[in-house]
Amino acid sequence: MRAESNVGIRAAGEALARDGRAVAVSHAMPARLRARLHIAGSGGSVEPVVMLQGTLAFSSPRARVIFRSHPLDPGRPEEGVTREARLVPSGARLVPRWSPVRGIAGRSRLSLQLADFDGRPLGPEQDFGECSDGVREIQAHFVLEANVRASVSAREWHEPEGPSIAVDGELMFPRGVILKLGFSPLGTRTERMRGSVSDVQLIHPGFAMYSSEKRFDSGLRDHTWVSILFIGEAGRPIVDEQVVGCCVHG
Repeated sequence: MRAESNVGIRAAGEALARDGRAVAVSHAMPARLRARLHIAGSGGSVEPVVMLQGTLAFSSPRARVIFRSHPLDPGRPEEGVTREARLVPSGARLVPRWSPVRGIAGRSRLSLQLADFDGRPLGPEQDFGECSDGVREIQAHFVLEANVRASVSAREWHEPEGPSIAVDGELMFPRGVILKLGFSPLGTRTERMRGSVSDVQLIHPGFAMYSSEKRFDSGLRDHTWVSILFIGEAGRPIVDEQVVGCCVHG
């Protein structure tokens, strides 16, 4: 039978409470928009209506939890005991609330661009030619700014296996995403008309996704130092490994 008792986490010489310690990093995350534009009423004397539906997809960053017998030290290349937690579900997707968009009367040209809420482009502008009735399939790859956070909390100490911790995560989008649909006059009949740009909100600034708490055991009594390595696209580290602290038996 395993003996259990409380465990805390100490970092930089200070004992931390059981609610834990968070580490975070900014991440330029690859993302993709796949959508359909349903266009009706184009080319006439009234404004056409564009209905949109689709999803935003992005890779799921992960937090690699590493237990070692000492603080992270490049001169001591011990690999340690590793565990891994997804910060959001694999293949994460967002389905925005789409609203109808009106273009301009007469023949027009349709363009699309993704930007943040400060108006900074997230990818190149795409030209879809004449805005005509029917369905348009669109796909756009872009880079989405995200803040990635993992919170590590001490839980129990098991004899003889050592410390047990809990990890939960957050993925937050500080600048949001908007879809800019541009309509510009096409042909001599509408040359004097001004174009228009309609903004469709896809992700509001500050929107966040959370992962449920996951428990991890060191498995080795002397592996009490905990660090986090954030992993992004194709298994590549986002930044260098970050030390969380040392689990202390008490």
